[in-house]
Amino acid sequence: MTRSFTDIETSNFLADLAARIKVEHEATAAALKRGAEHAMAAGNLLIEAKAQLPYGRWLPWLKANCAVSERTARLYMRLARNRSEIENGNGVADLSLRGALALITLPRSNLVVSTADEVAELADTESVIAAYEKSEAEHNVRRAIYADIDAALTRLRPDTPANEAVWEELGDELVSVIHDCISALKTDEDVEFACGEQATAAADKARNLAVEMLRRVKAAP
Repeated sequence: MTRSFTDIETSNFLADLAARIKVEHEATAAALKRGAEHAMAAGNLLIEAKAQLPYGRWLPWLKANCAVSERTARLYMRLARNRSEIENGNGVADLSLRGALALITLPRSNLVVSTADEVAELADTESVIAAYEKSEAEHNVRRAIYADIDAALTRLRPDTPANEAVWEELGDELVSVIHDCISALKTDEDVEFACGEQATAAADKARNLAVEMLRRVKAAP
């Protein structure tokens, strides 16, 4: 019995592949120093999923199920197809995406390029890695800001007259800015490798407010 396109795309097998691709993609974004290992694992799954789909259904399925952009998927599959080149005398456990890319870019004589799409993706590879690294750097900036805010709030508990007074002055504004940061992060949830610059700006504003609140507490008679 021949299955329809819809049956193929929603089968348990493809649903399982989609879930596993998401896991490997998220692991890539979460571990820069082990990026190549997770990227190649995602690439193998993507190659397997693509082979299961009829012509013309690959990109719609990818977009609907995996939360991975086309150019990132091409990067992962390229790395997977060139695993032997990457692993030739090199371990991949702590190899970054950029490091793996360097191993298969020069020389190109041994590169496995099977379709026009694989050739086209070469131009996108660097931008994908740059976007990921920028996102990771921005996340690290916010993490430092959050630590400063947490330290300030620990000292700003409204348990003294001075603290209560400063909360009356600036507390509502601080809470509002923190909510702005949270809202910005939620907006970026569906954006692959989102830098979160608005969230960072809001977090920085919250930190400045918290520092100002501390200054006023110290200056209180």
